[in-house]
Amino acid sequence: MKTIRQYFQEALDKPYDYEHLGSHDYEDGESEHHYGFKDRNGVPTHVYITHAEKDKEGRQKGYVNFTDAFGDIEATGKGSIRHLSTVKKIMQDHAKKHPHLKHYEFTSEKDSDKPGGGGRSRLYAALAKRAGGHSEEGNSYQSKHYVPINRGPKTIAQIREEYLMEKWLLSPDEGVPHLEHAHHPQEESASEATEHAIASKIDMHKRMRGEKGDDRFTHSGKVDDKMSVKVYKDNKGKIFVGYKGPSAPLLSSEEEIASTYKDKPYIANALTHLLKHVGKMIPENERGVRYQMGLVHSGDSDAILKRGEDGSVTPNTITYKYKKPKPGAKLGASVIMKTQHDEEGVPTSHSQNIDLDKMGSHPDIEVLDNRIDFSQATPHYDEKAQTGFQRHIGAAQSIHDRMKEDGHYDAINGHAAHIQRYLNSLEKAGLEKPRPSRENVRQYRDFLRGIGQAEAAKVKKEETKQKKLSQYEEMALRVENNPQAFLNAFRLQHHIRQAGRHQEPALSKASFADVEQTIDGNPVEGEGVVSSSAHSNGALAMHKHVPQTFTRSNFEKSERFKKRAEPDDEKHAHVFYGKVQYATLGHRSGVNQMQQAAEEDRKQGRNVSTVIGLSNTGGPLGVEGKKEHAESIFSHPVETGQAHTSNLFSFLEDLYKRGHTHVTIHAGSDRAGDYQAILDRYNGKPDKKGNVLFNFKSAKVKQIGGDRDEGELTKHPEEMSEKELTSTAKASRMREYARKGDESSRRAFFAYHRPLGLSDDVVQGHWNKLKTAMAAQQETPPVAVKKPKAKVQVAGPKIPAGLEHYGFGRYGRVDAKTGKRTVTHYMKNGKLVPKMKKTGT
Repeated sequence: MKTIRQYFQEALDKPYDYEHLGSHDYEDGESEHHYGFKDRNGVPTHVYITHAEKDKEGRQKGYVNFTDAFGDIEATGKGSIRHLSTVKKIMQDHAKKHPHLKHYEFTSEKDSDKPGGGGRSRLYAALAKRAGGHSEEGNSYQSKHYVPINRGPKTIAQIREEYLMEKWLLSPDEGVPHLEHAHHPQEESASEATEHAIASKIDMHKRMRGEKGDDRFTHSGKVDDKMSVKVYKDNKGKIFVGYKGPSAPLLSSEEEIASTYKDKPYIANALTHLLKHVGKMIPENERGVRYQMGLVHSGDSDAILKRGEDGSVTPNTITYKYKKPKPGAKLGASVIMKTQHDEEGVPTSHSQNIDLDKMGSHPDIEVLDNRIDFSQATPHYDEKAQTGFQRHIGAAQSIHDRMKEDGHYDAINGHAAHIQRYLNSLEKAGLEKPRPSRENVRQYRDFLRGIGQAEAAKVKKEETKQKKLSQYEEMALRVENNPQAFLNAFRLQHHIRQAGRHQEPALSKASFADVEQTIDGNPVEGEGVVSSSAHSNGALAMHKHVPQTFTRSNFEKSERFKKRAEPDDEKHAHVFYGKVQYATLGHRSGVNQMQQAAEEDRKQGRNVSTVIGLSNTGGPLGVEGKKEHAESIFSHPVETGQAHTSNLFSFLEDLYKRGHTHVTIHAGSDRAGDYQAILDRYNGKPDKKGNVLFNFKSAKVKQIGGDRDEGELTKHPEEMSEKELTSTAKASRMREYARKGDESSRRAFFAYHRPLGLSDDVVQGHWNKLKTAMAAQQETPPVAVKKPKAKVQVAGPKIPAGLEHYGFGRYGRVDAKTGKRTVTHYMKNGKLVPKMKKTGT
């Protein structure tokens, strides 16, 4: 018997065939797209996707409506799920054609006489949640469901797949991830990848000898850029920009960029600058194109990277010095690849055939010319280099043929990433050998077992530990049982790499004629060459050939960065401390600022920690409840309910005892002054008992954003901007909303939670706990308190008219014109005495 999960999965994996029936554009900027399909009984279903107006965050959404010929979907059970599976397939394909859409919305009617609104409404809610979306109450008759278009928070596996894993075969619907080195073993079509790598090197060899190359191949210089980005120009000529990664959103306005990357200002600044100028770069007559680019500089602006007056710029490891820099250039970039889209916006093919002269023709644009002129390499490609290349590439071809014949590619399947990691570890340590041997096979086996032990040490459950150990032990046994296959894999990698090293010196003369390339002032061979050829179905096969000098320089740069960090006894703490009975948008703003400031310190090579401490005042949620809520809102561990979090003094004392030598407190305008006064008074100075609680080398307070608005609200929260919500968010206000059950105001203040990756269920759960706690406080009967005997009041000193009490026994007057406060009297021994004036001699 099948489980419910199996039942769902079977239906979800079998969508019906569908067809696109037409589209219509409206004058108000909206558009409607019509799709249709028939179920197993031949009953037609119509699906309408309307591109709606932009929401408050400037994001366009798609309203989805699907109905049969009678205005309803009567299918039930597996048939109903297959309907949803087909609609989901349509939505996915539609999103690829229209990359500016951010999410879909659809509604479902509730059966008021059924729990939860009826089975269909619950089913839609469950499927929306499974797709990474959420649902909420629209009104008493309908529920609303929201589904992101793969723009939401990613799992670690997704991030690794998109940004960390290198690829050699790129389909049209993918961006450009890290390209694969020609000598690295591959997981995807390993044998075919090796053939492409060898063929691309042979083609460059022929061209450097002055012979005709293979027309299938295109070669271009690889640029060591500051940031990889994508630019899309749709069929109507509208420009969108985005960060690297296939699922990173394409954005068309400064507001969208600021909202999407509000926690990453370096990305926001770069994309905003790119959006402002990239339209001058893409040829006017081009439509439906996406370019993958590398940002190099932003002229005399710091938005990306300022170009020096001498025309030099160091985006990453290599310094490029333009021989003839464009005066007044505002955007420097390289162009990596072009993707063509059809009339429906579907990507159809990749290409490296790009008209760089046309793209760099505008005076504001400086395109780094990465075209290869092999004739410039020919005089430098001497007989010794050619002979060495032919010897190694011949050996590589021979090993490849044996591996195919003996099934060795199957034997090493699943090991590509680990082999790369092992080989990189040898190169970093300078332990590469002239020729791989069986010793490398044994080392790699032990390397795998070491990884298994390290992975097992990271987890607590014994069952998980054993699973990790077993996984890597199985891989190690595969190596023991197939020693020749792994030895051949190492030798194949060795010979392909050595063949490339014989090409590198001459090849470096063939590209980047308009710039000088140096690392730390020393001339270098550049970052190498990218070779590509058309593959089936519009895909592009690509490999990069990176010189050993650049690879080693990158390793050395990484090590220098690590060593640049301050000595072990220099530890910087960026902290957020407060009562925070119920975390709000204002508190979140403070945590954001703390994390951004810490990141800037890390870029300087400093040893930095971020710490959030909340006082032990529990409030309506209790200490554990407020901790749980705060950690979900802040996405950061929270310390509270402990001896050292009882007050700011003990919190700072504990930080100092933990070895922190520098502290920066991030606080709102209502606390910043008090915190700074405490630091000034007590850091490195004795308290009343003569004890020095903390002695930081530097101790300062940074105020969060603008001034906090403590007054009454002048408009409803739903009408406020994010800035207004931030400045007016207070725990006491949230408690009052909870007491009244004011859902609309709560929703406005918590609309910010989605970019954090929190589901509505999590936020609603915390809200429900707060409502329950507030209701319990109202229902708790007052405790009878014995009335104390009246104390005899002793009349205090008479305070002259016009004097105000400033605290700590200080009294003074306020200047009516300037608002300046001046202390004129002190309270001493119950008497008010004038402040003594200083006199000089």
